[in-house]
Amino acid sequence: MLPSASLGAKGPDGRQPALYEPIHGSAPDIAGQGLRQSDRHIRVVRHVPALLVRAWQTMRPLLEKAVERVLAEGYRTGDIMQPA
Repeated sequence: MLPSASLGAKGPDGRQPALYEPIHGSAPDIAGQGLRQSDRHIRVVRHVPALLVRAWQTMRPLLEKAVERVLAEGYRTGDIMQPA
């Protein structure tokens, strides 16, 4: 369900390490070549948190209601669909 997540095993303390990458991946094909793309991500991300918080506060009830309705109507994606 999380295409960009690499999740580790839970430790004794119950914490689970995780690495979340941009959806396009980490660009291993250009590793070690002195090329970079992360500067673009950093420039965008520094402005995003406040916008995300405001949008989430506004959209959360609507998104939750939409998800509940879709599930109540029986719709599922192929990866979580089960007979009946």
